[in-house]
Amino acid sequence: MNSKALCLQANPNLYCKPIGAGMFQFYQIFEGQYFFANSANTEKAAWDLALKKLEEDKEPSHG
Repeated sequence: MNSKALCLQANPNLYCKPIGAGMFQFYQIFEGQYFFANSANTEKAAWDLALKKLEEDKEPSHG
């Protein structure tokens, strides 16, 4: 499964939105109206970042 499918399986409220245009376009994953993960140059990279965040959030803190 790709990052997008894994993310949507874990959280179906996530979606990708392109921001900007031309050379200055990037992709951001949102949950509802809020940013979920950092922006990226491609949609695939944005989903990869969201998956990484989901995995980090899932791990118990060692605090």
